[in-house]
Amino acid sequence: MERTEAIGVRACAACGRTTPATCRVCIHCGTEFPGERPVEEIRRTVTVVQSDLKGSTALGEKLDPESLREVMTRYIDEMRAVFEGHGGTIEKIIGDAIIAVFGMPVRRDDDALRALEAAADSQRALVTLNDLLEATWGVRLVVRTGVATGEVVVGSVTASQHVLTGEAMRVAGAMEQSAPAAEVRVADSTRRLVGDRVAFEQLDAVVPKGSDDAIESWRLVSVLAPTTRSDDDVLHGRLICSNCGQENPGEAKFCGTCASPLSAPRARESRKTVTIVFADPKPSSIDGSPPDPEAIRDVMSRYFDEMKVALERHGGTVEKFIGDAVMAVFGLPVRHEDDAVRAARAALDMQAALPPLNEDFERTWGIRLGNHVGVNTGEVIAGDATLGQRLVTGDAVNVAARLEQSAHAGEVIVGDLTY
Repeated sequence: MERTEAIGVRACAACGRTTPATCRVCIHCGTEFPGERPVEEIRRTVTVVQSDLKGSTALGEKLDPESLREVMTRYIDEMRAVFEGHGGTIEKIIGDAIIAVFGMPVRRDDDALRALEAAADSQRALVTLNDLLEATWGVRLVVRTGVATGEVVVGSVTASQHVLTGEAMRVAGAMEQSAPAAEVRVADSTRRLVGDRVAFEQLDAVVPKGSDDAIESWRLVSVLAPTTRSDDDVLHGRLICSNCGQENPGEAKFCGTCASPLSAPRARESRKTVTIVFADPKPSSIDGSPPDPEAIRDVMSRYFDEMKVALERHGGTVEKFIGDAVMAVFGLPVRHEDDAVRAARAALDMQAALPPLNEDFERTWGIRLGNHVGVNTGEVIAGDATLGQRLVTGDAVNVAARLEQSAHAGEVIVGDLTY
């Protein structure tokens, strides 16, 4: 390898082409430059919008499976259109929860304002959608939404997969969980960025789970000065990595930071019958004190690595990790006749792998993981699992999440069709 610091590029020994000196891998062939320390995590400042349906269990009891699937599909499609229309990226749809990120992969100066506009528009769009749902199925949806701005960590960087954790994820979740029905609760970290362009009403402070720090919160009243769209200027001449958010030269084929391919086509969605494994470790400290954020990051990183091995050993496709949740799909991209059996075996392997981890976690950090696991089989709406965006949605995912919530620590609960 040859460095040419004077002009800020380096030559790749594998393909001979030059790459900006700031990159750790060749943007043309993806080869890592010798002597570069592997990237363990990438930090980005983003605004996170988290929305969750209230009363989804009662909804499932009222509607037959086909009607419930149609209702959820229409809701998710509507919310997705709103968030993406304002420049957000749907980071994950897990069960009833939608998490949208503004500022990754594309960063804009007005990400916080865009996020609040999208949150407000999502409430307005739901009113119209509810009129249709009530006329057709006799149901109305109620959503609560939380918004927060801060740093997220893109860890365990591999092509098309990452672990997204950090303060913004944690606070947005706390805002959503404490938000009044049909309203948007905003952390002060976001409010400070938009000045007088948005009207707020102050609410009580919120203390996120596992923390002693109270965070000022506000109710979103209205957006007074909307953003002016300039997306073409933002992307002109650059390629943004959908995995880590790094900006790359227009001729790049691979991200210079994480080596993810930059030219993957968008996938068409399809309906597939799959088996979902949904797990939540629910970390807690032995002495009852709030866990140290740095310790949690290290613990969760090791947990994700171990669970990924157990799932992929049996043929599962691991979805992007969000916060503490792990979701894997058996039946995508490759379908097997015994996907349900594979998923059950993987779930048991996940539980078997936890005790040795917990011994080390308790000894080193004073933290213990519980691992509550649900397994369910059913039809989902899925993209191409070989590409970067694998949004798997549908009632099967909702049920898997509810089974996980019913499971005790160290327990696996399976749905009837899986059984």
